[in-house]
Amino acid sequence: MSGLETTRKLHANLDIPVVLHSAYNDRETLRSTQFMTKYGYIYKTPGNQEFVLAHIEMAFKLIERERMFRDLSAHLHHSLRTEACRGTAQHDHPPHRGRDQCAVGCRERVLGQ
Repeated sequence: MSGLETTRKLHANLDIPVVLHSAYNDRETLRSTQFMTKYGYIYKTPGNQEFVLAHIEMAFKLIERERMFRDLSAHLHHSLRTEACRGTAQHDHPPHRGRDQCAVGCRERVLGQ
């Protein structure tokens, strides 16, 4: 299995940052990898070990921030849903709408759904 095939499988099945390190720098390889990795593509050259290590460290920082953002976004989404539901209990409901219908309407307004 090639490095590109391995990267595709990792992205399809796992949340793992991948930095491609390859001796290939032809246009076709670069084009085929540009949507595959968001953590970098490093061309193999003798003596670039420090550059490779620095790039890997940046990739780990990026994935950490992405995970923090994803967790914060999920927390915010949950909080908005909770507040939308709480808000429905604190205001009067029109006689033609039940509490459940009003809760759905409030949630839709808050979440933009």
